[in-house]
Amino acid sequence: MSDFSEIQKIIAFIRSWKFFFNFKNENLELWSDLFLKAPYQPVAYSDLALDFQYLYQKEKEPSIIDMSFIIKDMGKPIGIWPLSICTSEKTNKLNFYGLTLQIPLLITTELRVLERIANEFYLFLERLLNILKEKEFLISLPFRGKLFYVVDPWHKAALDFGAKPEINYDLYIDLNLDIEEIRSQFRKSYKPLISKGLNLWNTFVLTDRDELVWEEYRQLHISAAGRVTRCKETWDVQLKSIESKKGFLVCLRDEEDTLVGAGFFMFTKHEARYDTAAYNRDLFDKPLGHVVQYIAIQEFKKRGISSYIVGSRPYDFDSVQYTEKELSISKFKSGFTSSLIPRFIFKKSLLNEK
Repeated sequence: MSDFSEIQKIIAFIRSWKFFFNFKNENLELWSDLFLKAPYQPVAYSDLALDFQYLYQKEKEPSIIDMSFIIKDMGKPIGIWPLSICTSEKTNKLNFYGLTLQIPLLITTELRVLERIANEFYLFLERLLNILKEKEFLISLPFRGKLFYVVDPWHKAALDFGAKPEINYDLYIDLNLDIEEIRSQFRKSYKPLISKGLNLWNTFVLTDRDELVWEEYRQLHISAAGRVTRCKETWDVQLKSIESKKGFLVCLRDEEDTLVGAGFFMFTKHEARYDTAAYNRDLFDKPLGHVVQYIAIQEFKKRGISSYIVGSRPYDFDSVQYTEKELSISKFKSGFTSSLIPRFIFKKSLLNEK
């Protein structure tokens, strides 16, 4: 089967699903509206975060196709499912713009409705994976606020479907806590470093579009990494998120007004996420990232955001192989909180042969 004919077969199958309403690119306004009506809005599902991830992955895999679609129930649109397919000569693979598939985001909170759709969805996804002759069913359940601590219909339906859960963990800060209570969870050595850094650097938060400051940050990132790590379009999306009040950049300048460090964060009304940072490599013995994180936490609280996902917390038993850099970054992040949230990834073997 040619790539084109297989893609057409997949599109036709998706359109035939009884809960399919429209593809995302056929109704962008409705897609955005549904996200804003969700009872909990994860950063990863937000428009600009998806735009960023798509462009980032497209640079790696130019053949990626966006197949995200809107879900309906009883004739009415009730949710969104970010979905892409990466094509190659040998295989076509479904994913979340290069990441592990995640469940749909629905606006309803009715348990019976969620149970019915979750059960139907897993059957639909299995048939879709069978068309592609995938060997494994793999899907992640993202954090969805306080209700996440209860085994919800998506979790239960995955178990009933026969998928086995694997648990990874993310570092988490409950922003509903008083700032002093949040500070009390910081690693003991971080508190004096934050105080020292606040006196050492001139700090400010970029909350409006400023292309000169943003270009300073991009150049600092290139200098710190020693190379250009991603395309200019991904930077443009991040700057747009600042302009749209969905992100901000915490900046540190020295006495000569030189940018020595900065961290970029994205957020929704419910959740904040640490995305990227860059620091002058000659100043790693100085408190840079400590100050950036502390100021960001204060900014999140000002905006009434409830959850801050700091980043992953690796463990030896994880199936993922982490790099030394990732382990080092995680160790730094874990100094700001000891609180963890589970990230469930459900797996099930499929009887397909490539």
